[in-house]
Amino acid sequence: MGIDYSEASVQLSEQIAKSREVEGLTFKVVDFVHGKTPNLHGQDGEACWDLLLDKGTYDAMALSADPGSGQEHPTSLYPSRVTALLKPGGFFLITSCNFTEQEIENYFTSKEPSLKYHSRVRHPTYTFGGKSGSICSTIAFRKE
Repeated sequence: MGIDYSEASVQLSEQIAKSREVEGLTFKVVDFVHGKTPNLHGQDGEACWDLLLDKGTYDAMALSADPGSGQEHPTSLYPSRVTALLKPGGFFLITSCNFTEQEIENYFTSKEPSLKYHSRVRHPTYTFGGKSGSICSTIAFRKE
């Protein structure tokens, strides 16, 4: 199942799946952070996912929220929402173009101690001004 808070993103995903003749996928508009997600939990509301993927959602939330709004920042809610859906032993794979590997690891493991760093995907690196880095970071966490 693919979810997104953007109706347009869900429609695009459906169009791509159809054009590639991929069957058996469902896509839903879901406010993962602020909304109720009963359709994402198993029976009795328990965690039921073996794998959750994030390719830009955390980045978008971090860049879009108004820190002066008086509401809790969506990124502070995000790690607990992830762990609520993951089965013990399940994996959370996150790709970010705005945060370093170390920033992502520190943030998620400090907010949710049940998430443990598992591994990373190595991306091509570049050097500029004596510093080396990559354009994006992809980290895998495993829920204890």
